[in-house]
Amino acid sequence: TLVNDGDITVDGTNNLEATDDVSLTANTRTGADATGAVNLTGNLTGGAAAGTVTLTADKAITGEGLVTADSVDLVAATGIWATNPTVGEYTALDTETANLSAEVTDSASVHSIVLANSGAVTFDAVNENGAITLENTGGNLTVEGTTGVLAKGDGNNVSLSTVTSGDIILTGETKAPLDTVTLTSAGKITGEGLVTAGTVDLVAASGIWGTEDTGTTPNTYTAVNTATDNLSALTTTGGDVYLNNTGADVIVDTTGTDGTTDYTSTAGSFTLVNDGDITVDGTNNLEATDDVSLTANTRTGADTTGSIILNGDVTGDVAAGTVSLIAEKSITGEGLVKAGAVELVAGTGIWATEDTTTDPNAYTGVNTETDNLSALTTTSGDVYLSNTGDVTVDTTGTDASDTPYGATAGSYNLVNQGDITIEGTNNLEATDDVSLTANTRTGADTTGSIILNGDVTGDVSAGTVLLAAAKTISGTETVTADTVDLIAGT
Repeated sequence: TLVNDGDITVDGTNNLEATDDVSLTANTRTGADATGAVNLTGNLTGGAAAGTVTLTADKAITGEGLVTADSVDLVAATGIWATNPTVGEYTALDTETANLSAEVTDSASVHSIVLANSGAVTFDAVNENGAITLENTGGNLTVEGTTGVLAKGDGNNVSLSTVTSGDIILTGETKAPLDTVTLTSAGKITGEGLVTAGTVDLVAASGIWGTEDTGTTPNTYTAVNTATDNLSALTTTGGDVYLNNTGADVIVDTTGTDGTTDYTSTAGSFTLVNDGDITVDGTNNLEATDDVSLTANTRTGADTTGSIILNGDVTGDVAAGTVSLIAEKSITGEGLVKAGAVELVAGTGIWATEDTTTDPNAYTGVNTETDNLSALTTTSGDVYLSNTGDVTVDTTGTDASDTPYGATAGSYNLVNQGDITIEGTNNLEATDDVSLTANTRTGADTTGSIILNGDVTGDVSAGTVLLAAAKTISGTETVTADTVDLIAGT
């Protein structure tokens, strides 16, 4: 134990080593205001089994020496890092510990915490005004459950990563309320600790979820909890993404980097439940090699939220994947939804654009590219769809509460480039008009028929069912409405 009125420098030749704890405290000396730093020119070692190294500095803790012990506690006023070769750029102070705590106490100016650790570690850190960075090599990085990780101040990020191997485990909260939290894992990102930031970027090799129950078939997962307005998440080699976010309007995509390679899709399924609107990013889009599920709920105290806005494309596996979009309010936007199956359930309407200058309002269809299309509204509002591909359609689905529906609560309008087949078990039913148009798809000259394997039902008191086919209208099932109009080419 050493308390010094002035700087403390650990000798670079002989080092400092104890079989138990080490405590160094550097105070600013009266009349020497620049003093009070700890300089790690050499290595500092405490007991590896149960020892604690505690470094406390009125100024900064810096240097290229290695700090080793079972626990390492670092408290400095003006920053923790190894070197500062360029203004605003730092190299990492090296530690080798199972329990790492770091704190920077001065809030008047911006200071950084930059650390690199080896081996499995539990980490907590608070920076009163600055960024926090930890790169952990060869083991799990666990965010400690009580203090967590908090970077205060505008423009200050949190960056946590594992390299070579190791999961990031979110036991506690990770916060950069005014900027970005970036989590990059050589393994998985798991845990139920909340991640809060203006932007949250999650990149993991093999999965992103809260908890995993291996006692079910298939395994069941809870979600990583986030609170952000900008959310990017993906896996790079395999594994699914499960997210639960709170945000008035979260913009989502599946782009990111693991530090060496840039990615534009996730290597598994992508599931997001948001308390608020979900907007698919118009530049980066959202793409998965398996299923995609987006659920937008109305947030308490924000009654107009709960819509999905397709500013960008949503893509699942085109051979066997399903894209499921469930919105408590509407599903709108001009982005393309593409997968083997597309399921759309909205409370108050499904359309791409709305022109309110006409009477009645004019709508364009949500763009889909799928072979199996289910779409409906649960409360009110019309459905407008524009699909490419020979497609089987129905109006069945479930909402976020797993309530089943068999009809859409308004009109149903589909223009398809290719054949339209009414699904034979679930049928197509609307409380208002139904309009189906099957056009011959470019390069597929025999397409453009409507096949009635199931029933088509509109409002029987005042509704119209219009079936228009470039080729034939055929099938053994029933078309029911007050008025039925059938137009076919052949």
